[in-house]
Amino acid sequence: MRSPFPAAIVLCANDFQFTRHDHVYNPQVYSRMLLWCKVGTGRVVVGGVSHDLNADDFLFMPWEHSICYTPDKRHPFLVAGVHIIPVYPRRTPVVYSVKHRASDKRAAGINDMRLPHITGVMRGSFTDTPALRDIAEYTVRWFQRDNRDEWIARYLGQTMLAEIVRVFSPVKDTGQHMPDWLRQVRDHIRRNLTKRMRVDDLAGFARCSASTLTRACRRYLAITPTQLINQERITRAQHLLASTRLPIAVIGARVGIDDPYYFSKLFRRFSGQTARAYRQRASLV
Repeated sequence: MRSPFPAAIVLCANDFQFTRHDHVYNPQVYSRMLLWCKVGTGRVVVGGVSHDLNADDFLFMPWEHSICYTPDKRHPFLVAGVHIIPVYPRRTPVVYSVKHRASDKRAAGINDMRLPHITGVMRGSFTDTPALRDIAEYTVRWFQRDNRDEWIARYLGQTMLAEIVRVFSPVKDTGQHMPDWLRQVRDHIRRNLTKRMRVDDLAGFARCSASTLTRACRRYLAITPTQLINQERITRAQHLLASTRLPIAVIGARVGIDDPYYFSKLFRRFSGQTARAYRQRASLV
């Protein structure tokens, strides 16, 4: 089947760790940008509208958007972004950069296009969209390469737009889904990975008994609440290993595991390899 976005391309993708003192403003960005928070927290103002971002939150922004980044003073966010050009003519030489103000030069013919179900700034969570997370994270890693094939950049642009449109489509799967209260428990875990968490604490947050929480986790996730906590810690650690150069012990502490030995043991149990081996492999993807 032919892509509904045959002229789309990704021109830039990267991540950036803000410090408490950073303040970045781009007045006019000529792209459809997917921006997400990997860790930490902060605020972005897009077209004059403020959006708080925590881990796994994402925004999909319209063409010619303005954006201002303000990191939290205590826990500055690490954000990542992918810039998609919906219409980049095939015969136009590809320049891997994005115009950030009206005075910047750009190739003729590059333009936006209407996307079904997409209006203004769209907000979501990678918690609910794992496929979009995988595509976005891979795109950022791919752009770290020195040599880039145009056909891959175009394929990534087409795939990401198709997935974003699917995510915001009003037609939803009618299969069995995790209840909202359990989803909130999982989101609560992801927001508080650096804190000590017990099953009773999570049950209190959900306003249910520990046994009810355990039954729900087994039914919908096929794991126990303790396994869910550890799984989320290791998933966050994998993202940090792939996207930062932080020491492994520091990453363990960032996900709530201060003991390096226990972190290494838990990481191997959940991922089947050491943290060092995972980082080396991720750098090759």
